[in-house]
Amino acid sequence: MPRNSPRPVRFSALFQCPIRDLRVPDRRPCPAGADRRYPVEPRGDYPCTTALKLVRFVRKPLREEVRATMNTEIATLHVAASYDCRGRNRQAGAKLSEHGYGRAIDVRGLTLADGVAWAVSPRDPKDTSPAARFQRVRALACGPFTTVLGPGSDAYHDDHFHFDLAPRNSAYCR
Repeated sequence: MPRNSPRPVRFSALFQCPIRDLRVPDRRPCPAGADRRYPVEPRGDYPCTTALKLVRFVRKPLREEVRATMNTEIATLHVAASYDCRGRNRQAGAKLSEHGYGRAIDVRGLTLADGVAWAVSPRDPKDTSPAARFQRVRALACGPFTTVLGPGSDAYHDDHFHFDLAPRNSAYCR
Protein backbone atom coordinates (compact mmCIF):
# COMPACT_ATOMS: atom_id res chain seq x y z
CA MET A 1 0.00 0.00 0.00
CA PRO A 2 1.46 3.42 -0.90
CA ARG A 3 2.63 5.48 2.04
CA ASN A 4 0.04 8.23 1.81
CA SER A 5 -2.91 5.96 1.16
CA PRO A 6 -5.58 5.97 3.83
CA ARG A 7 -5.76 2.78 5.86
CA PRO A 8 -8.70 0.61 4.89
CA VAL A 9 -11.55 0.63 7.38
CA ARG A 10 -13.80 -2.38 7.71
CA PHE A 11 -17.41 -1.39 7.07
CA SER A 12 -18.61 -2.98 10.31
CA ALA A 13 -16.16 -0.82 12.27
CA LEU A 14 -18.03 2.25 11.06
CA PHE A 15 -21.13 1.00 12.85
CA GLN A 16 -19.34 -0.01 16.07
CA CYS A 17 -21.47 -3.11 16.35
CA PRO A 18 -19.94 -6.50 17.06
CA ILE A 19 -21.95 -9.04 15.11
CA ARG A 20 -21.82 -12.07 17.35
CA ASP A 21 -24.49 -14.08 15.57
CA LEU A 22 -22.60 -14.36 12.31
CA ARG A 23 -19.29 -16.14 12.37
CA VAL A 24 -16.84 -17.85 10.11
CA PRO A 25 -17.81 -21.51 9.85
CA ASP A 26 -15.90 -23.96 11.96
CA ARG A 27 -16.22 -27.61 12.88
CA ARG A 28 -16.98 -27.17 16.58
CA PRO A 29 -20.50 -28.16 17.59
CA CYS A 30 -22.61 -25.65 19.47
CA PRO A 31 -22.75 -26.35 23.21
CA ALA A 32 -25.95 -28.03 24.40
CA GLY A 33 -28.66 -25.46 25.03
CA ALA A 34 -26.80 -22.65 23.26
CA ASP A 35 -28.53 -20.55 20.65
CA ARG A 36 -27.95 -22.01 17.22
CA ARG A 37 -25.62 -19.80 15.25
CA TYR A 38 -25.54 -19.88 11.49
CA PRO A 39 -22.17 -19.82 9.79
CA VAL A 40 -22.01 -17.47 6.85
CA GLU A 41 -19.63 -17.95 3.91
CA PRO A 42 -17.92 -15.77 3.03
CA ARG A 43 -18.06 -13.57 6.09
CA GLY A 44 -19.19 -10.08 5.17
CA ASP A 45 -19.51 -6.70 6.77
CA TYR A 46 -22.99 -5.85 7.97
CA PRO A 47 -24.41 -3.03 10.05
CA CYS A 48 -26.30 -4.18 13.16
CA THR A 49 -29.81 -3.77 11.77
CA THR A 50 -29.09 -5.82 8.65
CA ALA A 51 -27.23 -8.54 10.54
CA LEU A 52 -29.94 -8.89 13.17
CA LYS A 53 -32.70 -9.04 10.57
CA LEU A 54 -30.83 -11.77 8.70
CA VAL A 55 -30.21 -13.77 11.88
CA ARG A 56 -33.86 -13.54 12.94
CA PHE A 57 -35.01 -14.60 9.48
CA VAL A 58 -32.65 -17.59 9.37
CA ARG A 59 -33.31 -18.66 12.97
CA LYS A 60 -37.08 -18.73 12.77
CA PRO A 61 -38.98 -18.84 9.45
CA LEU A 62 -36.21 -20.18 7.20
CA ARG A 63 -35.11 -22.78 9.74
CA GLU A 64 -38.70 -23.95 10.22
CA GLU A 65 -39.20 -24.20 6.45
CA VAL A 66 -36.03 -26.28 6.03
CA ARG A 67 -37.06 -28.55 8.90
CA ALA A 68 -40.59 -29.02 7.57
CA THR A 69 -39.73 -29.60 3.91
CA MET A 70 -36.30 -31.23 4.08
CA ASN A 71 -36.22 -32.70 7.58
CA THR A 72 -32.79 -31.26 8.34
CA GLU A 73 -31.08 -28.13 9.68
CA ILE A 74 -29.22 -25.27 8.05
CA ALA A 75 -25.45 -25.70 8.37
CA THR A 76 -24.16 -22.78 6.29
CA LEU A 77 -25.68 -19.76 4.59
CA HIS A 78 -23.84 -18.87 1.37
CA VAL A 79 -23.76 -15.13 0.76
CA ALA A 80 -23.06 -13.73 -2.70
CA ALA A 81 -22.80 -10.07 -1.62
CA SER A 82 -23.15 -7.85 1.41
CA TYR A 83 -21.75 -4.30 1.62
CA ASP A 84 -20.67 -3.17 -1.82
CA CYS A 85 -20.53 0.47 -2.86
CA ARG A 86 -21.99 0.26 -6.36
CA GLY A 87 -24.96 1.17 -8.50
CA ARG A 88 -28.08 -0.98 -8.69
CA ASN A 89 -27.57 -4.18 -10.65
CA ARG A 90 -23.90 -3.19 -11.04
CA GLN A 91 -24.90 -0.65 -13.68
CA ALA A 92 -22.65 2.40 -14.05
CA GLY A 93 -24.51 5.61 -13.31
CA ALA A 94 -27.46 3.83 -11.69
CA LYS A 95 -28.94 4.86 -8.36
CA LEU A 96 -26.87 3.60 -5.42
CA SER A 97 -27.73 0.02 -4.55
CA GLU A 98 -28.97 -0.85 -1.06
CA HIS A 99 -25.71 -2.81 -0.84
CA GLY A 100 -23.98 0.59 -0.84
CA TYR A 101 -25.86 1.52 2.32
CA GLY A 102 -25.18 -1.82 3.99
CA ARG A 103 -28.90 -2.63 3.94
CA ALA A 104 -28.77 -5.59 1.53
CA ILE A 105 -27.60 -9.18 1.50
CA ASP A 106 -27.59 -11.54 -1.46
CA VAL A 107 -27.94 -15.23 -0.59
CA ARG A 108 -26.89 -17.77 -3.21
CA GLY A 109 -27.71 -20.94 -1.28
CA LEU A 110 -27.49 -23.11 1.80
CA THR A 111 -25.58 -26.14 2.89
CA LEU A 112 -27.76 -28.36 5.02
CA ALA A 113 -26.68 -30.41 8.03
CA ASP A 114 -27.02 -33.62 6.00
CA GLY A 115 -24.46 -32.25 3.52
CA VAL A 116 -26.94 -31.42 0.77
CA ALA A 117 -26.20 -28.14 -1.01
CA TRP A 118 -29.21 -26.07 -1.98
CA ALA A 119 -28.32 -23.46 -4.60
CA VAL A 120 -30.57 -20.68 -5.80
CA SER A 121 -30.85 -21.14 -9.55
CA PRO A 122 -32.85 -19.80 -12.48
CA ARG A 123 -36.38 -21.08 -12.89
CA ASP A 124 -36.70 -24.28 -14.86
CA PRO A 125 -40.23 -24.77 -16.23
CA LYS A 126 -39.62 -28.55 -16.36
CA ASP A 127 -38.73 -28.85 -12.65
CA THR A 128 -41.29 -27.21 -10.39
CA SER A 129 -39.96 -28.31 -6.97
CA PRO A 130 -37.17 -25.68 -6.74
CA ALA A 131 -39.55 -23.02 -8.05
CA ALA A 132 -42.05 -23.86 -5.30
CA ARG A 133 -39.27 -23.75 -2.71
CA PHE A 134 -38.11 -20.35 -4.02
CA GLN A 135 -41.68 -19.05 -3.79
CA ARG A 136 -41.89 -20.15 -0.14
CA VAL A 137 -38.57 -18.51 0.72
CA ARG A 138 -39.67 -15.32 -1.04
CA ALA A 139 -42.96 -15.32 0.89
CA LEU A 140 -41.18 -15.94 4.22
CA ALA A 141 -38.67 -13.13 3.61
CA CYS A 142 -41.29 -10.63 2.47
CA GLY A 143 -42.10 -8.63 5.58
CA PRO A 144 -38.93 -9.14 7.57
CA PHE A 145 -37.19 -7.52 4.56
CA THR A 146 -38.69 -4.63 2.60
CA THR A 147 -37.33 -5.85 -0.74
CA VAL A 148 -37.07 -9.49 -1.80
CA LEU A 149 -35.94 -10.41 -5.30
CA GLY A 150 -34.94 -13.80 -6.67
CA PRO A 151 -35.42 -16.28 -9.50
CA GLY A 152 -38.13 -15.03 -11.81
CA SER A 153 -38.02 -11.41 -10.66
CA ASP A 154 -35.49 -10.28 -13.28
CA ALA A 155 -32.31 -11.48 -14.98
CA TYR A 156 -30.10 -9.77 -12.39
CA HIS A 157 -31.50 -11.89 -9.55
CA ASP A 158 -31.93 -15.27 -11.23
CA ASP A 159 -29.20 -17.06 -9.27
CA HIS A 160 -29.58 -15.58 -5.77
CA PHE A 161 -32.03 -13.99 -3.37
CA HIS A 162 -31.62 -10.29 -2.72
CA PHE A 163 -32.93 -9.24 0.71
CA ASP A 164 -32.80 -5.59 1.71
CA LEU A 165 -34.12 -3.09 4.21
CA ALA A 166 -34.72 -0.14 1.88
CA PRO A 167 -36.90 2.47 3.56
CA ARG A 168 -40.31 2.13 1.90
CA ASN A 169 -43.99 2.23 2.84
CA SER A 170 -44.74 -1.34 1.80
CA ALA A 171 -42.71 -4.41 0.92
CA TYR A 172 -41.58 -5.01 -2.66
CA CYS A 173 -41.33 -8.77 -3.23
CA ARG A 174 -40.92 -10.25 -6.73
